[in-house]
Amino acid sequence: MTTRLEESSEGPARKYYSLTETGRVEAGRMSDYFGMMMKGMQSLNEGDFMRDEKTNETKL
Repeated sequence: MTTRLEESSEGPARKYYSLTETGRVEAGRMSDYFGMMMKGMQSLNEGDFMRDEKTNETKL
């Protein structure tokens, strides 16, 4: 993340934030992870899962 400070004629200086390329990549990975978690939770809520016959474990 980078920051910059700009003077303002209408009050105190303002600080602006922006993501770096590394930050954008990390935000994308976090978004993908969140999407997978949401999909898993939705499957559980809908009862859309399968049980492994050999191990009796639940699989999404």
